[in-house]
Amino acid sequence: MKASVPSQGTEQSSMWPFVGLTAVLFIALAISSAYMRRAEITANWSKYRSDPLFMFTSFMFKPDDDPRSAAQFTMDNFAENITALLDKVFAVFLQPVFQILKLVSDAMEQSLGSLFNMRSLLANMWHRFNEGTDVFQRRFNGVAHQLRMTYTKLYDSLNKTMGVTVSSVYAGLSYIYSITSFIDFMIKLCIIILVILVVLVILLFFVLFPVMPLIASAVAVIAVTASGAAVGGMAETFCFAGHTQVLTKDGPRAIKDLVLGTVLEDGGVVKGVMEFDTVAYDLYAIDGVQVSGTHIVYKDGVPVHVKDVPDATLTDARPTRVYCLITTSRRIPVQGLTQRHTFADWEELSEMDDLKTWHRHVFEALNPGTKYISSTAKALLSEAVLTGATRVRTPDGPRPLSTIVPGSVVLDADGTPTRVAGIVWVSSSEVEAVVDVEPGAQASIAAWLRKDTAWRQASQERHIPVFNTTLYNLFTESGTFQLEGGTGVRDFTDVGPEAISSTYTWVLESLAKNIPAV
Repeated sequence: MKASVPSQGTEQSSMWPFVGLTAVLFIALAISSAYMRRAEITANWSKYRSDPLFMFTSFMFKPDDDPRSAAQFTMDNFAENITALLDKVFAVFLQPVFQILKLVSDAMEQSLGSLFNMRSLLANMWHRFNEGTDVFQRRFNGVAHQLRMTYTKLYDSLNKTMGVTVSSVYAGLSYIYSITSFIDFMIKLCIIILVILVVLVILLFFVLFPVMPLIASAVAVIAVTASGAAVGGMAETFCFAGHTQVLTKDGPRAIKDLVLGTVLEDGGVVKGVMEFDTVAYDLYAIDGVQVSGTHIVYKDGVPVHVKDVPDATLTDARPTRVYCLITTSRRIPVQGLTQRHTFADWEELSEMDDLKTWHRHVFEALNPGTKYISSTAKALLSEAVLTGATRVRTPDGPRPLSTIVPGSVVLDADGTPTRVAGIVWVSSSEVEAVVDVEPGAQASIAAWLRKDTAWRQASQERHIPVFNTTLYNLFTESGTFQLEGGTGVRDFTDVGPEAISSTYTWVLESLAKNIPAV
């Protein structure tokens, strides 16, 4: 006979009584042990609450003042202990993962640092390249200036020759009139000479007429370029030398290296950056800071022009690149040789009443004899700028505004070549809205546009929201420039470089009256 082999199901069913008996014995052991040591465990419950032997008998040690039931007390204690155990397990198993993530984060930080260092290196190389080419540009301007002087001298010589010729003609006529016997002959001779001259003038006019516009444009561009380096312009107004150390939250930085969004030491944020390519003639030194004499500095909290500060001295510095800022605090903190100084920014004014007064001054200066039209609050709080894609007319054809650089030549509102003395870059957060001026051209609601013969802000047009972008405007020696479609635009000074000096006293008085009394 074959021996009978118990089936797998029979073995499993025989295990359950053993398991049940073991569980009953374990519970009985736990209850009996807990009961015998009840007083000790109750007194030291925080020590024994996580012991597996007493974890299931927690109901025996519930404090009398605990509002929970014995079953709820036991379940809460069990859950807390299991949670703590799982936290320890996860901490042990996840530690290697966290270490790996930390290594990856450190590697990414080093990579980003290398990229930023490379960016700074490229920026410095580009700046050095510009400085190298600046020498050639100045020599070119000098040569052009000499050509202009030569042309002027030749023109004067021709005028003198013409004067001598005319004098000779009149002397000859006097001689003719004195000799009566030759009166008829001389009259006929003069008529013949005049006829010949008229014919020559007519012939030369038709020969040179097709190229006269090109000759006039070339002469105008040469004159503008040659005289550009000799005009101080806006560099004598509110500007700093490029090496001026502005205090930022990350420490002092040269003003020429600041960009939009830089946070300053006083919490202000750079919202506008201006760069000028023009010789500065009136830079003063105040504690080593080279700045325009009409720039406003706060001495003991009181605004005053730099040139009026007792320890400010006029320097012989003649930088061709100078800079200024627009900040949210209307202040520029600067580090001098011995102490910190606070200067006003380009905008200076922040009070609404002062902005309204400035708008009225600009309107009446641009439209003399015209009834004043007030502006909107949004336009007063906006900067007068245009989008970078807006095309500006130049002697070589229209170009996007974002490609115009200091030293370029553009056409002013009347179509005459004018030199670009400076550029301003402004954050879109300083503009409430823009409007369509021409196809593909947009200007902020504060920009001054020429409509017919009057200058008006664009704030009455349909507004278009602006998004996170950079907007632009120019500083020209004529105070205006022209868009591709013929629209005239005022530059960033509003009133032009020649008239802005008339506002210095009023601006200083406005800032002084807004200082709180001590």
